Formats: sequence, C-alpha cells, structure tokens
Amino acid sequence: MKAILALFCALQLMTLVAPSAAAYYSKYNRNYLKKLLLQLDLKLKLHSKKHHINHSSTDRLKICKESSSVIKVYHSSVIGCPGSWTGHIRNADLCGRGYHLCNKNDRRSLLSKITYKDAIKIPGCYAFNAAHDFYKCIDCENRTAHDDLAGVGRACPIKVERRTSCITGGMIDAAKTFESYSHKRACQYHSGISGVLCCKN
Repeated sequence: MKAILALFCALQLMTLVAPSAAAYYSKYNRNYLKKLLLQLDLKLKLHSKKHHINHSSTDRLKICKESSSVIKVYHSSVIGCPGSWTGHIRNADLCGRGYHLCNKNDRRSLLSKITYKDAIKIPGCYAFNAAHDFYKCIDCENRTAHDDLAGVGRACPIKVERRTSCITGGMIDAAKTFESYSHKRACQYHSGISGVLCCKN
C-alpha cells in the first residue's frame, strides 16, 4: 500500500514539474543549438578553405599532364598516361611530376616487374621508349633492327608470349609491324596507341 501511495505521489509531482521543466529544457536547447550552429558554420568555412588548398595542390601534381585518367600498370610505380605526340617517342611529354617516360634503363628496377599475362589485360596500348627487335630490350631508334616500339596493353598490334623483352614472360610491341623503319614510322605515334608508359622517378 505504501509503495502504491509513493508511486501515486511521484506521478502527481511529475505532472506539476513537467511543464516548467519542458520550458526550461526548450530554452536551454535553443541556446545550445544556436552555439552549435555557429561552431558548425565556422568548421564548414575552415573545411572549405582547406579543401580548396588541397585541390589546388593536386592540380599542380597531376600524374598525367594531359589527362585526369591514370592506368595503373604496376601499382603506382608504372602507369599509363593517355595522349599522343609528334615525331620520336622521346618527344612525348605526357608524364607528370615525379614520373618520366619509361625506357630500357627501367627494365631491371620496374619494367621487369610487369608480366606478359598482366600486360595483355591492360586496356588500350601504352608505348614506352624502347624497342624489342630480335627479342631484346634496347633503345628505340630510327634505324633497322631498333625500330620495334615497345608497349603494353591488349590493343597493341604485336603480342608474342614466352619471348625475351623489357617485360617478363613475353613481348608486346606498340609498333604496327616489324618494319616500322622501312615505312618511316619508327618509334612514332599512330592511331592505335592510347598513350605512353610512365615510370616513377
């Protein structure tokens, strides 16, 4: 009986106190919400400023000079950058800061890490400054026996498995034929090439 009476008194007290408590809470809540909104507005402004700075920095450090599209060939160490060039592939200026046009000197450190099986899965055809004449990894030059422009990608014209080249396990040429020099197209761009291969410095 005492327990029931105590419960009844508590309920009565709540009905008396609740309206004033609700009013106090509402006032407190409004003040708190106002402060919260001011803090949030300040944080949003700071975030916007920070984001703008980062965005500008990213633009200055683009991996590919002429495109925001990047094809990862071997992690972030070897990438494909879309674009074209005029004349010898050494004239291709498509790699951004921190990267250079891959060449025969990158074979041991980077190019050999690319396997033939992985290379033929890459969409497009990305050339680099080397030649695969007679299954070697040599300089690409405008002369016979040095004119088979190297590349990676499923769209490259020439693909031969289990042959020595700059990559491992096979040979891929960006050149249209084995006689590029005789056609005066040695180490040059053609419409079947998607871009160039860039190696990290």
